[in-house]
Amino acid sequence: VMSSDRKDLSDVQKDKLTDLFRLLDVDGSGKLDVQEFKLLGRAMTGLTPSDETTMYQIKRADRDDDGQLDLEEWLSFSQMMARLPPDIFDKTLNLYIEKVKKERGLH
Repeated sequence: VMSSDRKDLSDVQKDKLTDLFRLLDVDGSGKLDVQEFKLLGRAMTGLTPSDETTMYQIKRADRDDDGQLDLEEWLSFSQMMARLPPDIFDKTLNLYIEKVKKERGLH
């Protein structure tokens, strides 16, 4: 009966997460590979995660087992963020987006 506390992402949250996804998707392939996903780890912690850690994170959400996350998989990976209060969600996402832009040299 756990499903009752499962909150779905709002459209606004999905839009924000999609913006972040597109920023992380450096080569524009529509999927995040290990290197691209590492950008997120760096944005979140300031440290570059190992390949192992990154693959582990990807595998948790990688439904079709191609070693990459497409947008659908990314949104489902980010599902837990739907529980955050809206202002915290916005602050957090805006921070990640800023940091990823910096990492990519897009100010």
